[in-house]
Formats: sequence, C-alpha cells, structure tokens
Amino acid sequence: MKIKSAKSFRFWYKTKVKNIEKENQSYNENFVGTYHTENGKKIKGFFEMYHGDKPDIKTYLPSILKIAEDGQAIYEFLQNAVDCNSTHFYIFYDEKYFLAINNGEPFDIEGLKAVLNIAQTTKKTCDKIGRFGIGFKLVHRLVGKNEGVNELVEQYKGPILFSWSKFQDLQALLYKKQITPCFPSSKNEQQHKDFINAPYLLKIVLTNFPAEPNEIVKDLQFKDRVVFSQEELNEFIDFLNASLTNVFKDNFKQFSNIFKQGTMFFLCLGEGKKELLDRDYEDLKKGVQYSMNTLKRLQKVYINGEDIGKQTLDLEEFEILKDSQEFALINPEYKECNIKVSFGYYRNYKQSEKIKASPNFYKYFPMGDETNGFSFIIHCDSFSNEANRRKLQKDNTNKHLLPVIANRIISRLDEYKKTNREQFLRLYACLLLSDVPNKQNNEWLKPIFYDILLNYLKNNVPVQDNAFSNSAKNVKIKDLKIELNLSDFGLNHIQWFEWESDNDFELVKEAKNKEKL
Repeated sequence: MKIKSAKSFRFWYKTKVKNIEKENQSYNENFVGTYHTENGKKIKGFFEMYHGDKPDIKTYLPSILKIAEDGQAIYEFLQNAVDCNSTHFYIFYDEKYFLAINNGEPFDIEGLKAVLNIAQTTKKTCDKIGRFGIGFKLVHRLVGKNEGVNELVEQYKGPILFSWSKFQDLQALLYKKQITPCFPSSKNEQQHKDFINAPYLLKIVLTNFPAEPNEIVKDLQFKDRVVFSQEELNEFIDFLNASLTNVFKDNFKQFSNIFKQGTMFFLCLGEGKKELLDRDYEDLKKGVQYSMNTLKRLQKVYINGEDIGKQTLDLEEFEILKDSQEFALINPEYKECNIKVSFGYYRNYKQSEKIKASPNFYKYFPMGDETNGFSFIIHCDSFSNEANRRKLQKDNTNKHLLPVIANRIISRLDEYKKTNREQFLRLYACLLLSDVPNKQNNEWLKPIFYDILLNYLKNNVPVQDNAFSNSAKNVKIKDLKIELNLSDFGLNHIQWFEWESDNDFELVKEAKNKEKL
C-alpha cells in the first residue's frame, strides 16, 4: 500500500509554509525538537517551526494540555467527524487502547497542517465547528497519566492517524500489506497522481511532528530514532481488526458501504485513562444524544458497540444577522458569520426531567458545568465559554447575547400564539417547568435571561377555551369534579388555567410556585 510521505509534508511545511530555503542548513525538518547546538551552530527543528522558540518542550506542553479534561478530548474526535461531514462515528476502547473512526472526507494537506497546530483551522466556512477552541492538541492527554507530558516527551507516545479515500486502502491496512511512502512530483505525472490518491498513515509525536512507519528521525537529543515502530503499527492494526469484527462480524457489505472513505485515530491509553472514560461515560452519552440534534449530517454514533441514539427534540432555530445592531452589541469572536441559535425541548413536557438533569448550554457540545435545571437546551455557536469548555463566561458577549436569545424565544411564542396553539403550549410548558436560576453559580442568568422569559409567561397565560390571560393573578387552577360557570358567581374576570390538577400535576405545581406564576 502506498501512503503519503510524512517526510514530504514536513518538507512542504518548511519550504512552502515557513518559506525557508531548502538549502538552509540551520533548519532540519526531520528533527523533532526546538533546537540543537552542534559545533557552535544552532539547528532548529520542526517544533520550532510550528511553535517558535520553546527550548523546554516539557514545560511548554502543559500550558496546552491542562486547559481541558480528558472527557473533552473525546469531543475533539467527534468534532473532527462532524466537520468532515461524517454520517457514522465509532469509538472503541479498553484498558490499553483507544480508537476513533469516522467515515467523513479524508484529510488533505491543509487539514493535516491544522490538526498539528494550536487553535488553528483551515475550515473557514461558518458551519464548521473547527473554527472554535484550542483544537486537537487535547487528545494527546489520553496517552499518559494526568496531562501525559512525560509520556509524550520521554517515550514519544502519540496518536496514529490513518485517513483514506478508497476502501481498498482500508482493506490493505487491515491485511497488513507492505507500506511504501510516496512523494509528490512535478515531473512524473503518475507518481504525483499516486501521491494525491494515497492515504495518510502517520504518528503524531510531541503533538505536532508527523512521522511515517519505521522512519528514522532525529529525537530531542538529536540522535537517530524510529518514533513510529512496526510494533506500534501492528498493535494498531490488530486492535482495529478486533474492534471492527465485533461490530460488523460477517456483514462485509455494510462495512464496505460505510467506510468507502474516512479517518481514524488510534492511541495507547495512559495510566488511569480508561477509568476516567468509564466514569464520564454516562455524561458523554447524554451530551452526544442531545448534540446530535444540531450536528448536521451525523446519523450514528457508537461507543464500544453501543448505539448512542439521538434524543430527538423540537428545535426552534434562528439567526442573529452579522449586520444587525444586536450583533454589533454582542460583539462575538467571529465577525464574518451570522450567530446561529438552536433552542431544543421535548415535544412531551413529561420528559423534561431528563434535560433538567443534563447540561443546558451547548457550543455544539455540552458545557458540562452548566446544569441549571432548565427544561431545554440552547446551542449557540457564539457563546463565550471558559477555556476548559465546561462553563459560560460571565462576560459582555454573553450578557448581551442571552437577552437577545430570550427575546427571540418570545417572538417565536408570539408567532405560535397566533398560528399554532399546540406548539405554543409545548414551548410554554418547557419554560414553566424550568428551575429558577437562584444558586450562587447561576444567579447571574436570572436578570439577563430567565426573568425576561418569566415576565412573558406571566402576561401570556394559556387558559381554557383557547384563550389567553394577561394577568396571572386572575387565572385559577380547576380542581373541581363538577362543571362550574364562573360568571354565575360574578367572577367574569377569573379564567381556568389550561392544565388541570389530575392530568398535569407537574405543570400545576410549577404554576403555583410563588417565584413563577
């Protein structure tokens, strides 16, 4: 099997991206480190080309890897799958190994450049997740204890990437066919065509150095070393074969249809990482189930063979236009794209407890610390979240964005009030069932978001006979066994609440809450 040469990528990066003359002996793209002094001359390596003058790599890497937790690294694989338009995504892991596979568009040279860098993406379109966050660096945490720095620097551990455009290449890998690196050529058309069509098969060392199998490079001490051994490649292929066999067994047709193209990442798990993945599994599962409502083409997610089915929600979707006054006031990080918002809730309000126990705010994936007891989720691509991605920032962007979102929800309610009472009632119920954000960690949401919605609920109470009341104090709960005409008692101003005690206990309870209606 022919593969794209990782050596040729490093040469391309040196000469075409960094514009370093190929004859310049002070740069060595086959040296993994920052710089090495030999005979009084400083030789700069590939790490320096990517990250600048960072002589102590072991001290530098934690500044990247400590930003988020191990569970967040899983979302990086899923993010890559979504951005390359995958329909299927698989994760397999055990005590020793981790494997993520998608069937999206394979990596090109610009994509590989981006995945090796920090907070950089080639994905310029507004619907790509990859324009957000620190990026793929986080997955390197999984190779070792804690942040994995010792394993990255001292043992040269790192993920293996395989990205293919033809099913035959995946078959060749599974059958352990002989591997031959190929190079681009401006003179030999067939050689260049072979290179373009070949898959990537490489190991990422020190978070940014791509090495091909059995290639000899210069290590941090500037000594010859094979950093991607045949033994590692065999471990990868054996685990891949075992994982796919467990899922597809003898169903070759399904297997070949799904994986005509795709990308996979394999790594040896560090000490304690399986236990952490197991511990976070249920949260990960719920996060994926809700995220799938807003993740474009992604249809199926499997973790160790379990089908993580989507929790289907009703979605209210809207955009804040980039040339609007609201947009200017919000001042999001990305000025070239409209702000996209999705508000999701269960069609049957009796399922709302499931959302209340889960994170409520999403920037494609859940912010794990934002469990506020709301009966809905809100995804927005312009939320400002903390560096660890688990919480909203209490900054001006969110303080201007959240009131706009609340008012857009109100506009949608007003629309349904006129045209679709059933949908109005569903949306109203999910808002009424949401907890008041009055805890120390979320009370800042109350005046800028929750109170705006609550004020609308009080002035637009659904009552019986397809009507609405603009005064919550004039609405009463019907808890009678007999029919009673209120006008007979001079109570023309009183109306019965839409929902009654027997059938809708949860809603009636919340309506009676003094902090609400």
